[in-house]
This record gives sequence, C-alpha cells and structure tokens, in this order.
Amino acid sequence: MPVSPYARGPAQAWVADQSTPTATHHAPQAASDGAAMQAVLAELESLGTVDAATQTQLIADLRQTDLIARYGGEEFAVLLPETTKMVAMQVAERMRAAVEVRSNQGSPWPQTITVSIGVATYPEDGQGDAPVLQAADQAMYVAKRQGRNRVIGARGVAG
Repeated sequence: MPVSPYARGPAQAWVADQSTPTATHHAPQAASDGAAMQAVLAELESLGTVDAATQTQLIADLRQTDLIARYGGEEFAVLLPETTKMVAMQVAERMRAAVEVRSNQGSPWPQTITVSIGVATYPEDGQGDAPVLQAADQAMYVAKRQGRNRVIGARGVAG
C-alpha cells in the first residue's frame, strides 16, 4: 500500500507496513499497558473533488502520537493511543466542524463537504484491531444513516 501524503509521524511506517490499515501494532501494546486505544473512521462526503486543504483539516488537531492514514477512497483512519472515548469524541467533533467551516469559506460557489465519523474503543468495542475498526465503521455508517455530518460512538458493537 502506498504511503498516504496525509500520514504523518509513526503513521508513515504503519501504513507502509500493512497490506490493509489496521491497529495491529498498537492494540497489543495498548492491551499490555492497560491503556485504551481509540479508532476513528472518517469519510468525507462531497458533491465534487475534495481538495488537499480540506483533507488537511482532519489532522490539524492531532498530536504527534496520533496516527492518521487514508483508509480508502475518501475514508481516513485515525488511531488515538492513550485517549479516553470522551476525548476521542471531542477530537472527532472538532475534525467534523473544521471540515464544515473550511468547505463554506472563500468561494462564490462554496462546495458542500461533510464528514461522517465513527469512534470505537479498544478494548470496550472490540478485542483486537479488526473488531475495533469494524465497530468504528459501523458507527460511521450509523452517522450516515442519521443524516451525515455527525460523530457517532460505537456502543460495545464488536467483541
């Protein structure tokens, strides 16, 4: 898999080392530390081409230890180590709001861009990388079904 230009910090090695993006390297470490790992899946929704400046809005609020990588199409996966679900939901909401504000500025014909985000927690919503990402994906699709442009947290969906 090619390294995303939006991957930064340890994410570059993480993405380059995986055939599909997963939390494989991080979930076991979180388990041994007893720390929570948050997985955030965000999908940008647009009537046109989503530009690099809009995609950059997704990383503006992340720490150096957080990992972000393009997950496919207009989806991005974000891993937030040593973070509570409450904080992850706040980060996801700031990402959503930043994209919304950015998409409506500076053009006589503003492009409507929204982002639907699902948040899942290791180990609460899944006991490994695939179940946690699946729970985040399910939460993201709930956000889409509820009208898009919102953040939804998983509720112990996967085991």
